[in-house]
Amino acid sequence: MRRTAVLLIVLFLSPPAHAATRCDAPRPRGPVGLADTILVKGACGTFALRRDGSVELVHPRPWAPAWAPGALARVDDRTYIAHPRRHLVLLRDAEVLWRSRLPHGSDNVVVHGRAIAFTAYERPTPDLWVARIGIPERLAGPGEDLQGWARAGGFFTERAHELRLRATDGRLVKRIARVKWSAYDRGTESVFAISNSNLLIRTDGRQTATLADLRSLGLGQHPWLEVLPRGLIRIGSGNRMLLVLRNGRRFASATLVPPTRGKLGETIVSALLPLPAERGVVFVTSSRTGKGRAMDRVLVLERGHSKARLLYERRAIPLQCGYWANLSLHGNSVLYWPSGGRALVALNTLGRRAPIDLWPVLLGTPGFRHHGWLRRAAWASAWNG
Repeated sequence: MRRTAVLLIVLFLSPPAHAATRCDAPRPRGPVGLADTILVKGACGTFALRRDGSVELVHPRPWAPAWAPGALARVDDRTYIAHPRRHLVLLRDAEVLWRSRLPHGSDNVVVHGRAIAFTAYERPTPDLWVARIGIPERLAGPGEDLQGWARAGGFFTERAHELRLRATDGRLVKRIARVKWSAYDRGTESVFAISNSNLLIRTDGRQTATLADLRSLGLGQHPWLEVLPRGLIRIGSGNRMLLVLRNGRRFASATLVPPTRGKLGETIVSALLPLPAERGVVFVTSSRTGKGRAMDRVLVLERGHSKARLLYERRAIPLQCGYWANLSLHGNSVLYWPSGGRALVALNTLGRRAPIDLWPVLLGTPGFRHHGWLRRAAWASAWNG
């Protein structure tokens, strides 16, 4: 009886078996000399991996200020977008700047001075609405999508592949061109587009210039484009990628591994991040290597080159719908983690330091032990970028 009582006391006083997995469990030491603090978010909150190797629980500043509750997007650095009860609400300086009369609207919003334009998706095709601060919205372009503010004044829109310019009151000012693809460039307040004759054009609303003939570049019949940060334009077609500057001059190009029998070839599964000093871009491709295996490759395509340089590769899950590789950039250092949330690697794009595998550190961090999932990661400088 006495031995039983002692045993019960010991069991009562002993910590629970799952104590090592609690959020207040001891934290590991990380590597010393990281390019910057890395923030990682898991089941126990957000932890900072410091340059001195310490790991600490932090509470980073929220993406949106407290006076913009429910905001998940913003028009500019000062104006936030919310959708309470499906109404479009624009918030600025802790006040409601404008609220839609009808319960509709999207995050595709432009505000210039007192003029407002936005896209609503009430039907299979988008609709363009315009308004002014203090005045309710009105339908300006059924079946029309908003692109952005034109440097020449007014709003760029597109309807059935026709690029248009509308005045702030919604009046149609100009039909600019018939295009296959278009992308708005916020930095120059202009639109880059591929015309029906496969010409790369640029317009500011007043003038339209031809930058390149894509037919002579062997990009096929169905090219598309994307505006990247730092003045780069990405043009893709099939397994080919061309990067040009805003003036149309070639920056770099690459050809991905094409599909072959039993293999799917390479697919870009990340954003393209331009490197500092116009050195190039970094991105991730995924390829199926056979027998259900796949490989992620972090590549650097440097200015003037026609072949990407391998920075890092690792075994990955077979490519699935929704698979994505995340990249975060700080100077010449890049952070890579796949959407499966089971890897985290710091890389130096200049090749001055070997890859740093941070996953073992995360496995010792509260909230990541025992198959914990990495919900988000980024360099601290890019956390709210």
